[in-house]
Amino acid sequence: MNKTYSFLTIVGVIGLICVSIFGIKGMYSLNLGFLTPFIFKHQADEREKLLINKNYSQVFMFIFVIFINLYIISNFVEFGAFLLRNWLGFFVSSLFILLGLNGLRLLKNE
Repeated sequence: MNKTYSFLTIVGVIGLICVSIFGIKGMYSLNLGFLTPFIFKHQADEREKLLINKNYSQVFMFIFVIFINLYIISNFVEFGAFLLRNWLGFFVSSLFILLGLNGLRLLKNE
């Protein structure tokens, strides 16, 4: 599990860098994150399944809070054309980073 969450964090950082530099074309690097179940195959026990569910629920709750605040801020701040074109790449990269870091935190604490 540590390898999986570390891999997701690394893929998220690489994706964030690639999207920042190459724009929409940089999103191809994020395909690595979606291949995670095929790269790291193992039978999860019940404790690991609970941690995975807890990780996803916490991260998605945090992402929704960020989206709500960004929507409110967008009424007052102009984000620019680059961010309007590449928001999905930044979102998916951030999602991978948060999934990885929160998963490592949960594994360490529980």
